[in-house]
Amino acid sequence: MNVKRFVAAMGCLLLTGLAWSQGWHDAEGRPMPDTPSRRAVSGFGGWVITTADPDWAKKWEAGPQSIPPFNEVKALKRGVTAYTLIFFANAKETRQSAVKLACDIKVTRPDGSESFSEENVECFDGKLRGPRGAMSLAVPVISFLGEPDDPAGVWWVDVVLRDTVGKVELKLRSSFTLE
Repeated sequence: MNVKRFVAAMGCLLLTGLAWSQGWHDAEGRPMPDTPSRRAVSGFGGWVITTADPDWAKKWEAGPQSIPPFNEVKALKRGVTAYTLIFFANAKETRQSAVKLACDIKVTRPDGSESFSEENVECFDGKLRGPRGAMSLAVPVISFLGEPDDPAGVWWVDVVLRDTVGKVELKLRSSFTLE
């Protein structure tokens, strides 16, 4: 299995489809309940989604005039790459208007063994391009390509997302089934 973290050299852009007001809202402004992959605590929100969209970066870079439809993958065929994206909203800012996020990332195989694990990864460090409450993309993106000897079954992606300025931590979890 080829799991790697790469740093996307892109700025965080505003996503107008999910408004922020102390929690996640859909495009029509209706509150969305917390789920294992999408939570809000003390005003800070995080969302982890695994997608097989090969053009996820192009969709994200399209800008605030476009709401990118990220299709969450639940079943993944071998030879298809999946990408786990970490989004956040409403992080506290420093006096210099910077946001500082760290995260722990773990990918677990169907048998419970760890495929990938890294703690205290810099998830975001800098100024936001949109308003504080806008959804932004964290820097790490986890790519996954199932290889022939990888076990079939449910693979788990766990992310602990920490707003180091606001002192808030979110435990997020996404999964997909390798067929």
